[in-house]
Amino acid sequence: MVSRLFPRLACGLLAALGLAIAVGTPTLADAASFRISPARYEFDLKGRYTDSFTITNTTDQRLRLRIYANFVAYDEDNSPQEVGQHPFSMVPWLVIYPRRVSLEPLQKRVVRFTVRAPEELAPGEYRAVVFFEELPGPPQERGTNSITTGFRVDLLTRIGVTMYGMVGDANVDLSLHDQRTSQAEQQLRWQGRITNSGNTHVQVALECLLVAENGTTVSRETVRAVVHRDGHAPVNVDFKLPPPGKYIIQSRATWRDGVLFEAEHPVTVTGSGG
Repeated sequence: MVSRLFPRLACGLLAALGLAIAVGTPTLADAASFRISPARYEFDLKGRYTDSFTITNTTDQRLRLRIYANFVAYDEDNSPQEVGQHPFSMVPWLVIYPRRVSLEPLQKRVVRFTVRAPEELAPGEYRAVVFFEELPGPPQERGTNSITTGFRVDLLTRIGVTMYGMVGDANVDLSLHDQRTSQAEQQLRWQGRITNSGNTHVQVALECLLVAENGTTVSRETVRAVVHRDGHAPVNVDFKLPPPGKYIIQSRATWRDGVLFEAEHPVTVTGSGG
């Protein structure tokens, strides 16, 4: 799961006055103060599974981290949201040790975990996200990674690592719905929604061709998406606007060298294209 950063406000007259200020969340990857490896896990849930993470402090400061697991669900727009309970959650079977760690500058630490799934589970994929959350240090330890503009904002890193555990055989069943196009200046946008009716997540590659009436391929674009079990993923493809006329958008989804679906969508371009 993509790492994110969150700010902590400190110091100055603003803190003394007890005022709360909202600050936009930075997204620069190089601002992360630690790294986690590996970035994901996939394993069989038959029996007990044990492995570990490696945390690397990439700063010249001492770090404290809190480690916890949660289930991350995805809404109709494929936006993530942490939820406490879910029928596909692996969190209740997950044991992590230790739950809090301290790292000296540039130090590495190992965090171990064990997954012991119950018997008689229904076939399919279960998942959890293990979060590594940086905790604020004492005031004297903060400042190297700070932004000072009359008050200080300390950027604290949180990274989520997704685990996928499988019971039985994977059933892959993806389909495309809600195809539509819109036209703007010098751009033709095709949109659709991929639905996963199978029992495992799929990292799909969707190739889209813009084909003229005479069969000539005008443009070719490829997008990638992760579609989780029992979930949806919106997809958007932007083509350079072609000359006015009738076209067909041909889409082809592949995963692990197999074709999952193929679809066509007619479109009429009006106005002038480049």
